Amino acid sequence: MTTNPTDQPQAAEGTPMSTWMSDATVAALQEKYVELVVAAKEYDELIVEARKAVVDAEQQLRMRQELAAGARKEIEETKILLAIAQGRAPRPAPAAVHADDMRLLFGSLRLAGPPDNPIRDDYAEHAALMRQVMAAALDIADRADKAAALAPRRRSTPDRRNPDGSTIVTAKRTCNGCGSELGDATEAELNASYEGRELPDVRDECPRCNGTAQQPVTGNGDVPIADQPHQPDAAPAAAAETFTDPVSPAEGGEGQ
Repeated sequence: MTTNPTDQPQAAEGTPMSTWMSDATVAALQEKYVELVVAAKEYDELIVEARKAVVDAEQQLRMRQELAAGARKEIEETKILLAIAQGRAPRPAPAAVHADDMRLLFGSLRLAGPPDNPIRDDYAEHAALMRQVMAAALDIADRADKAAALAPRRRSTPDRRNPDGSTIVTAKRTCNGCGSELGDATEAELNASYEGRELPDVRDECPRCNGTAQQPVTGNGDVPIADQPHQPDAAPAAAAETFTDPVSPAEGGEGQ
């Protein structure tokens, strides 16, 4: 049995599908097409959002890397400041340090991210606080340097001299009357001795004269201890024998 080709539905070029497909099939295909178009748009939007998320993540990563680098640099600088404060490292000259120079405190740290980023705000507040601390530390150090420059030089060695060249008595604590050594001098007694003021009266503490010697000794070396008057029962020869110049030639001084 032969079949006439013209009896079968055929989709010639330009012929509507409805001429060889049922209306239900065409409607189903159109619905599927619309669904695919909508799905494609949604996927495109998801791709755009994913790319934005990648950009944001990279930006956050860079920001955190810079913050970490700044924190590490701040740690090293804080170690240096701490060593200077504890006297374990020399303080740099004031001309080499400026409180407003952020490069010395935080290097070339660049804070990335939006202006309202909480991490950036916290770090900026911390940086401002560190600047204030550094400025205060420099101010204190500068004032200490100026005070040290104005104050007279003080040395712990007994080889001290007045402007006129006379030896300053003493780095030891001595009796104001007989001149006997009573141990190491206090800071106040050293200052009085160095500045030529009258030394604190410690004659009552002297086991040799028991406060009986009358003439106080000044710290300018003008009254030799051996020539000071004593009570009649105190022999001048004995006083001369007990006196030893605290600045001996063997210690680098010239002696009395």
